[in-house]
Amino acid sequence: MFVDILETPCTEEGKIKEYFGNKFEAAFICLFPFIECAKIPVSRFGTDDAPTNLEIFRNCKPVKWSEIVSKLALKSIGELDIGLRTCIHGLKKELCDEVLADKICALESQSIIEPWEGEVSPFIAFPFLNFLKAKGYGTVLCTNEFSAQIQKLPVGDILQDKTEIDFIQNIETEDEKILLSTHWDSHFSVLLSSEKLVREFISAYNIEGFFCDENTEIYWSLHNEIN
Repeated sequence: MFVDILETPCTEEGKIKEYFGNKFEAAFICLFPFIECAKIPVSRFGTDDAPTNLEIFRNCKPVKWSEIVSKLALKSIGELDIGLRTCIHGLKKELCDEVLADKICALESQSIIEPWEGEVSPFIAFPFLNFLKAKGYGTVLCTNEFSAQIQKLPVGDILQDKTEIDFIQNIETEDEKILLSTHWDSHFSVLLSSEKLVREFISAYNIEGFFCDENTEIYWSLHNEIN
């Protein structure tokens, strides 16, 4: 079932809270965990037999950015963000760090792969959907970068694997009180809602990230905002 055109895709650049017109009290950057391939061979990723998001959620282990920062002896999650953006050719050449990108790719030898950009991580999406279900939401509005329309999906169907949610960029409640929005060239989603609700979600599911202030931009790592 499809409904109206999406009104609030994530901004491509600039200040995050300003882009959304200060409609939401709080905005939180939900960092996409790296993926430790516990029960799924690394060789399946990036193939026609790639695991679904639900398979990844059930059979792989999330690895926090802070753990990768420590493992690679980096200075900050900002540095790691630049490395990840370099991996996907998402920065101008003079801003890239090819040495760091190589180190990130080398993690594959330890069965750890980097998160992909532009769609909600399964380690964020499924906890978020469970959270919405617990709050009484039966359906959500979803879009991806390939569709100009919003798809209205039952939360239960997604959680029970009756509806695949691959390539989803944005998940919003129909009352427009909660939005999870993903920049197409970034490895995180922005959760927008009341501060109370955001804190409740990130605490309940141990979500790694940080709150945006009025000056936080999509390319926050380039402005040395977060250490």
